[in-house]
Amino acid sequence: VYTNDDGEPIRMLGTHVDITDRKQIQNREFEYALEKERLRLLTDFIQDAAHEFRTPLSTINSNVYLIKATDDKDHRLRKADQIDLQVLRIQRLVDMLLMMVHLESGHGLRFAKIDLASIIMALLNNMRIQYGDTPLLIVNIEKNLPMFIGDVAYLTEAFKQILINAYQFTSDDGEISISAYIRDNEVWIDFHDTGIGIPQDVLSHIFDTFWRQDIAHSTPGFGLGLPIAKKIIEYHHGTIQVDSKVGEGSCFTVKLPLI
Repeated sequence: VYTNDDGEPIRMLGTHVDITDRKQIQNREFEYALEKERLRLLTDFIQDAAHEFRTPLSTINSNVYLIKATDDKDHRLRKADQIDLQVLRIQRLVDMLLMMVHLESGHGLRFAKIDLASIIMALLNNMRIQYGDTPLLIVNIEKNLPMFIGDVAYLTEAFKQILINAYQFTSDDGEISISAYIRDNEVWIDFHDTGIGIPQDVLSHIFDTFWRQDIAHSTPGFGLGLPIAKKIIEYHHGTIQVDSKVGEGSCFTVKLPLI
């Protein structure tokens, strides 16, 4: 701005630069980086899923060969039973992958008033039927828990996956306990076990899709249960956290807001 002797503006000098092309290039670079990241995630997912399918399929293929190679009826029946188990394993994997897809899309959840105490007790009865009386299963539910707005089927699945994880890593002489209570206007549900525990350096990975502590994936499961549980809880505007010590066990705490 140029002024006269009295300080009054008499003219202005400036420039105008059209940065449309520059911004378009930046947007294209961002979209390219985003698409590259999506492709990387999809590639990792396909590779992990392929690995999980390859193991049971290899077992099935080997047993089919052995069935064809022998006339021993008992041997053939044993191999057929092993094939049945691997087919069930594949079916469970497909079901869990489909659930992951549904959760990622956000479709299929049906919210209504539900009784969390009844859900927990029904689930615990089913777990006792499936796993028996060992390890010892203890429940402590605060009386008169308020009704909660949520999806019965999905919340039951989330709690089930946390419990399955506890059963897998707790010995028969161990203990699993579930406590439900109100704190800070939230329902807190603690899943505590006396299992092998989780090292601190891998604790941040336990909710990663397909992640398992052993590289060879020799432990039971697919590495999908905890990611599914976390996604379901987040859809209910809740959180899940874990405290663990190697050799002492783990405690998963689910916090669901009262609505």
